[in-house]
Amino acid sequence: MDGTVVWLFEEIGRRIGHDEVWVASLFYNQVSPSKGDVEKIADILNLSADILKSEYITVYGPGIRDIIHEKFGDGIMSSVDFRCHVDK
Repeated sequence: MDGTVVWLFEEIGRRIGHDEVWVASLFYNQVSPSKGDVEKIADILNLSADILKSEYITVYGPGIRDIIHEKFGDGIMSSVDFRCHVDK
């Protein structure tokens, strides 16, 4: 290993008092963190809070997909029996 630390959404969430879906969504700029959340995450990731504020970490789909990848490996998130129809 090269010394790189890999943080899981679940672990970050545990440390800041949010669930993993909220944390994953934060990194896609889909939720708004409090100033305290930003400071805690900056501390965990060893970043300046100012840098993190300027690069806020797009709805839940990408976050859920990443959690699935963390827990089960690469794959395809599927909506079985899901139908969508768009008309103009």
